[in-house]
Amino acid sequence: MTQCKERVQLVDLAKGLGMILVIIGHSGIPIKLQWWIWSFHMPLFFIISGFLYNHNLNISFIGILTKKTKSLLVPYLYFTLIILVLLSIIKPIFILNILKDGWGGIALWFIPVLFVTECLFFFSIKYLNSYLLIAVTVLCSLLGYYFGKKNIHAPYQMDVVLMALFFYGSGFILKKGINLLRNKGGFILFLLCATLLLVNIITCFSNYTRFDMCTNTVGNYFYGVISAFSGVFFILLISELADRVINKKIKEAILYIGKNTLILLCIHQTIMLLLIALFKKISIHIIASTVIRHGLFWTILMVLIFIINENFPFLLGRKRIKKIH
Repeated sequence: MTQCKERVQLVDLAKGLGMILVIIGHSGIPIKLQWWIWSFHMPLFFIISGFLYNHNLNISFIGILTKKTKSLLVPYLYFTLIILVLLSIIKPIFILNILKDGWGGIALWFIPVLFVTECLFFFSIKYLNSYLLIAVTVLCSLLGYYFGKKNIHAPYQMDVVLMALFFYGSGFILKKGINLLRNKGGFILFLLCATLLLVNIITCFSNYTRFDMCTNTVGNYFYGVISAFSGVFFILLISELADRVINKKIKEAILYIGKNTLILLCIHQTIMLLLIALFKKISIHIIASTVIRHGLFWTILMVLIFIINENFPFLLGRKRIKKIH
């Protein structure tokens, strides 16, 4: 296997684990467990995006804009329309407010923020050397932190772009270090994972509030940033460790989730809300209801992933691949 393929597999494993944690975090778990997941789960996706950024000197801004519009904004618009229709089944939705301000706590907020972050990073990497890039992204994080402290917010969570740019740039800058760490032996990797997890837990719960990129809530800047980075590196290294030791079928399942995070990000909360509304109308024991609901939830998600990829790839900004018989 080539280094490129290995890198993509590591990323897909990390994205798969991250997406599982996102879904768990939205499933009504205890508040302290939410704190832990929130401390790094969205920074993970921005860092991975920066890690994968391909610095091509020949591409123009129009080229980047076109590419990112197709891969991010097109899916965002399609899924916004679909979810507006589905959520209107449960309760009245103030459509104009959503179109004007964005989705708020619904995970779709991530997509326009990533779009703007990637467009801004194009200019950052084009005109700044490595040292200036570090300085500018750190300053962006401090400005984003200030906005959060002063409760200054913008439509579509555009205030979050400042902190997102920091994590995105960090992923780009640190990718060589990540690849070096991956070459360590299994025991060293295990010790690093345990240390990173410990640092993450200590800093996460030392913070006076939950780190939440969606609302640009950092709490204590030092604790928030350290818990984010230690949690992200924990997931990246545990993904590398898992790649070496876990069962092949389990690995394939996590990789499948990792390769389809965009679909899952867009639909999982809506499917969950629809099932909760449905099961409230059914008289069934609460434990049986929870087990059946979660089983049905994951089944529906997997079926929808297959249907969208096979029959409606335009929802993801992709063309349908013609099969040769």
